[in-house]
Amino acid sequence: MPIVYNGTLEEVTIKAHGNFFTFKPEQKKKLGESLAQFIAENRLEDGLVVLPTEFEDAENDGAF
Repeated sequence: MPIVYNGTLEEVTIKAHGNFFTFKPEQKKKLGESLAQFIAENRLEDGLVVLPTEFEDAENDGAF
């Protein structure tokens, strides 16, 4: 499951797929594939990025 990261120091709220999502500063959230793809394509200006799949393994190992 993709991880979306708020790379800013501000809270970010977006509307995607008819729902609102709030990300606290530097927060990471696991989201579904289609939602993560939408954010990657349309929300970079908000400071949100989809982390590469290598970060999923790091989070499971406690290295995050």
